[in-house]
Amino acid sequence: MFCERDALVKLKLLRSYCSDFYGYVLSHSSVEDICIAWRRGLRRVWGLYPYPYSALIAPLCGLLQLKVELVCRCAGFITKCLRA
Repeated sequence: MFCERDALVKLKLLRSYCSDFYGYVLSHSSVEDICIAWRRGLRRVWGLYPYPYSALIAPLCGLLQLKVELVCRCAGFITKCLRA
């Protein structure tokens, strides 16, 4: 039986262990591959049907889409570099 608390724990683990891209060189194709794997992980965490509309998965979980998060991280890094 599905328990929301278990899904929240799994989501926290997914974010903790599967979203560290420090030092990873990202190309367009690698970003797409990472986003696909991330959405698959979210589907498994929440027990969703394998093919729901992808743009809805992250907001349903209370997250930014992975591409948006990567852009925000990059902008934050550049900002910190310029301030130093």
